[in-house]
Amino acid sequence: MKILLKILLGLLAILLIATAGAWFYLKSQFSDEALTAQANQAISESLARKASVGNVSLTLWPPVSLEIQNLIIENSPDTGFTHARPMFELKSALVRVNVLALFQKRIEVAEITADSPYFLQETNFLGATNLEGLMKETADSASATATEEQTESDSESLISGVTFERITIKNLVYEKLDRKENSSLTATGIGLEVRAELESATNVLSLDGDFTVEKMSFANAFGTLVEDLKITGTQKSKFYLDAGKFEFTEAEATAGLLPLTLSGYMDSLYTERFFFDLKIESPESDLKAVLSLISEKMTKDIASAKTSGKFKFDMAILGTMTETEIPGFTMNFDLSDGKLQYPGLPKPITDLDLHGKLTEATFDLKSFRAALGSNKIDGALLVEDFERKKINLRLFTELHLGELSQFYPLEKGTTLSGEINSNVRVSALLSNMQAANASGSATFAKVNYNSPDMQTPLSNLSGTLNFSNERVEIKNLSLMLGESDIRFDGYLEQYLRLAFSDSTKGKTPYFYASLRSKNLNLDELLPADTSAKKTQTSTETAQKREQLPDINGKFDVEINAMTVNKIQMTDAKGQVVLKDKILDLSGLQLVLFGGKASMSGQINLADINHPNFDLDMSIQDLSVSKMMTEMPDLDQFAKIGQYIESNVSMKTDFSGKLNDTLGLDFSSFLANGNLNMKKGEMSGHPVQNKIASALNNDDLKKLAISNWTQSFEIKNGRMYVENLNFSANGAEVQASGSQGLDKSLDYKVTMKLPKSAQSGIQQAIGGTGASLLTDKTGRIPVNLLVSGTFDSPKVSLDKTALVSNAAANLLNPAKAKVEEKKAAVEKVIEEKKSEAKKAVKEKVNEEKQKLEEKAKKNIKKMLGF
Repeated sequence: MKILLKILLGLLAILLIATAGAWFYLKSQFSDEALTAQANQAISESLARKASVGNVSLTLWPPVSLEIQNLIIENSPDTGFTHARPMFELKSALVRVNVLALFQKRIEVAEITADSPYFLQETNFLGATNLEGLMKETADSASATATEEQTESDSESLISGVTFERITIKNLVYEKLDRKENSSLTATGIGLEVRAELESATNVLSLDGDFTVEKMSFANAFGTLVEDLKITGTQKSKFYLDAGKFEFTEAEATAGLLPLTLSGYMDSLYTERFFFDLKIESPESDLKAVLSLISEKMTKDIASAKTSGKFKFDMAILGTMTETEIPGFTMNFDLSDGKLQYPGLPKPITDLDLHGKLTEATFDLKSFRAALGSNKIDGALLVEDFERKKINLRLFTELHLGELSQFYPLEKGTTLSGEINSNVRVSALLSNMQAANASGSATFAKVNYNSPDMQTPLSNLSGTLNFSNERVEIKNLSLMLGESDIRFDGYLEQYLRLAFSDSTKGKTPYFYASLRSKNLNLDELLPADTSAKKTQTSTETAQKREQLPDINGKFDVEINAMTVNKIQMTDAKGQVVLKDKILDLSGLQLVLFGGKASMSGQINLADINHPNFDLDMSIQDLSVSKMMTEMPDLDQFAKIGQYIESNVSMKTDFSGKLNDTLGLDFSSFLANGNLNMKKGEMSGHPVQNKIASALNNDDLKKLAISNWTQSFEIKNGRMYVENLNFSANGAEVQASGSQGLDKSLDYKVTMKLPKSAQSGIQQAIGGTGASLLTDKTGRIPVNLLVSGTFDSPKVSLDKTALVSNAAANLLNPAKAKVEEKKAAVEKVIEEKKSEAKKAVKEKVNEEKQKLEEKAKKNIKKMLGF
């Protein structure tokens, strides 16, 4: 017995050693590194895209498991597709197989799990999809079918059945972007759990399980139509392995509150041309179930509303799908006798009727109708040929806007009143807008509208619009926008191109308007500044204003008062032309800063976030204080607005850009011009006060100015002043230099002061210096250097200039005597040789230079320099 036990133990040891050896051998052949390399090689050979797998691992201990991690397939490299994220991404996938069943020629899959897959299906502006060109074409493709058939035959002889315990997909995200049609579909939180079993006799795979879509959203050019819609359902189906056919035997779902059923099949799944024959139906439902599909932003508080009405819906999908084509589909919808009453509101919306049909080529809304008390809406819309967009629209409205809040929950703070009546018909092919046919009219009577998100409230809108094929006539249209009153008479051509901006052919829309206004504030009417405010966070991205539409036009203008970028103007008359987003002001005359202005030049609005301008302006009798008060940006250069009271005349040309808040971009601002001022007063200027203190002369703190002239140039954030001259309080002033946005000052100032200033000069530079500086007219020229900053200026005597002036005053009599001697000598030798004349001239100049150098040395000693 002991011998038998030893033999059994020895055999067991041999078996264990052999098993361990086999295990070590297989693990060495199928290591994670080797499997990952093989997987990446296979991906590279089969896909025409950049793709990779992070790791592939095999577990041999029962159950056998294969795990794939971080599989990524990049999106199409062509332009027009998204490159910020891949086309497909799989965080992890796991397959577990019962190894013992393999010995019985059965495959028992205990589990297939896919965790967090992401799939992006995209169509670019040209209609191409990112699925095109995904697979590489190989020379072996012709024999692939025969190889597959042989493989299937071999597998049938080896395997008698397949069973699945569980197939699970967790948190699938599907995104479909159609850039050509401007639409997007996003489904997140998609979950699927399916049980499957193979009927070996018929080779049919039976599937049974549940699915969930946590959030589905759909948006297009009309806005977000579906938002965060939840879909749940169950399905039973069969997959015929021999034929490649997938058939739904039972499928039910609930989308929002709407129940749906699915039947039909998909065939030819082993080929490149899948065939679909599917039908989706909804049992007769009420209105609330239908409205639960639509975004809450559009339906408001529908969950608590009282509804009634009959709704029917069915959709058939029939045809072939390939990489470049989709099967045909037909969807019918019908709502009759609908009624809707929102919670908290006294009256219901009644007579809701909606009948229509949607196919892959047409959208036929045969009728839509609603009644809100005395408010009536009735219309129809037919869109044919989605590629060229042929539309037929009929719309009749009779709206008493003040009643709408009794039927529909307006946003808190919204006010609405007045009447709108319209009767419009439009037939147009958007690819050929010149062939459009339109007729009808719309009348407005005292319409008022305001909401919390409006930049400027609308009030007292009245007037008539008459529609024809390509033209809207505007008659007696008046309105208030905020504090601005506007009256229009004119016309608008090619107006349908504004409503359907994706139409690129045909003429640019054009308007003519006779514009009258007592008060027009353009700052209220420009697109709202939605630029993000500057914060400490540099990563915050600024939002931009919506660009102006492509439209040309001409205004005949008569405006009593106008505000532009906080600048006040009055009596504006003339013509303003808009062409190619360039506003030409050459025909405009107005009163600006109290003076009469004529203007020429342009404002370029091609980029509304950074407009640029190039203008010439001539102004007579402009108020300096008004200009600098209303243009504080300009006063940052001049710094004189609150210190000078005077009217000036000015001619200037200026150019530059406006920043994202429509303020002046200092770095780009350029100006050249000149101004003159006949009379004025200047007091309190910091530089003026500093000069008065330096010269001990309080009379200089308040100056009565006359005949001020100067030229100026603004560039690189500084204003350069040349040839500044004026008279004030008996003094004559000359200056040149510059000052900057950083408030720095750099000026040279020459002042010829009257005799009355002599006592102050004596205190500043001494009595001797004052007497030396006094010229033959009795005036005292003083040269000053101004530096520092505007808030803290520094004023100092220009010593070099003072010494030169004093020397000139001292030497002028001596120089006169030298000139007399020179004249006498020249008379004596008048008839002598030219060499003698030259010698006399040199001798005179030498004497003058010696006198001047000696005088300057003596003056410096006297003045203590």
